[in-house]
Amino acid sequence: MGYEAIKLELIEWLTKLDDNETIDYLKIVKDSKSNDNDRWDDLSDLQKKG
Repeated sequence: MGYEAIKLELIEWLTKLDDNETIDYLKIVKDSKSNDNDRWDDLSDLQKKG
């Protein structure tokens, strides 16, 4: 499966996602990539334990 197909699959999955914790986590990942920060520092204690 090519990256374009994977991206489309993820977009479809995100539009149906109803889990706020996962959405928050994905937002942290997205922001950490654009800010070039270590995303570990942005995770909650619960997410770090996971």
